[in-house]
Amino acid sequence: MKAVHLLPLTLLLANISSADELIISYAPSATIKSDIDESELKSNSYSRLDLNPGTANGIRWVPSSELFYVDFTFIDSDNDARGDHDRDYKSLSAGPRFIIEGPINESLKSYFGCTAGVGATEFGIESGKIRSMAEASFKGGLVFKDTFIIGPEVKFQFIGSPGETVAHVLTFNLNAGIRF
Repeated sequence: MKAVHLLPLTLLLANISSADELIISYAPSATIKSDIDESELKSNSYSRLDLNPGTANGIRWVPSSELFYVDFTFIDSDNDARGDHDRDYKSLSAGPRFIIEGPINESLKSYFGCTAGVGATEFGIESGKIRSMAEASFKGGLVFKDTFIIGPEVKFQFIGSPGETVAHVLTFNLNAGIRF
């Protein structure tokens, strides 16, 4: 399912739950690399999870309390690292967020912050297999008239369980959003 299909559902969820912010992300650069431990160099069972799609999309919902977030990321690979087609990656995460805003003038603010969360992921090649993940992101940007948000973000996701990471995801996002 394409991420665009989730936009009406997310807007409805934001309206029902009194969301404070709804942010759409586009990552012109996204990479998924399988984890290779020294003991697995010859038989890396996770190498099939390598994707080099180039782009990712996401939707982030921030409730009116502004203390946490819910984030959905979708990466659709037209051509992955192994030359296969029609492979994708989805993640759903939630966690606390820490944002500092500072005024530039009456109608413009800057913001800097970070988020840390946990969630679940699914690789298209492993249909139906849900894996746990942890993520961290760092962001900054501008807030116009306390309504519109724009700025860059770097997001790291670590897929697997403690002691057995299966893959790492890195995205460089361009975020745009609206505050209600």
